[in-house]
Amino acid sequence: AAGAVVPTGGLLFLGGNTPWDMVLDTGVAGGGGLLRLATLGPHGSLLANRTAAYLGKISYGLYVYHPLCLWTAGALVDRGGFLFALGLNIAVSALSYRYLEAPFLRLKQRFEKLASRPV
Repeated sequence: AAGAVVPTGGLLFLGGNTPWDMVLDTGVAGGGGLLRLATLGPHGSLLANRTAAYLGKISYGLYVYHPLCLWTAGALVDRGGFLFALGLNIAVSALSYRYLEAPFLRLKQRFEKLASRPV
C-alpha cells in the first residue's frame, strides 16, 4: 500500500516543478520499489491476490480505454468522476478482454510453431 500511496500523495500534494522535486522523485522511485517487493514471494504477495491478477489480465484494456473513460466520466458526472471513470474503465476493459482479446488469443494457437504454455 505504501508503494502506491507515497508517489500518489507526493504528486497530489507537491505537484511538479517545485523545490521538492528531488524528494518527490525519490518517493516515486521508492514507491515503485515497494510495489516490486509486494509482488515477490508466493504467499501474501500482490500476485497471489485474485483481484490484482484479474486487473493484470485486463491491463491492456485499462491502458487503452482510460482516456475515453475519463472523458466520458467528465462529461456525465460532476462529483465523483474519478471513481465513475475507474469503474467504467474496468467494466469496458473486462468486456473488451472477454469479447475482443480472448478470441484472438485463442487463434494464436493455430499459428504458433511451438506450443506456448499458459502464464
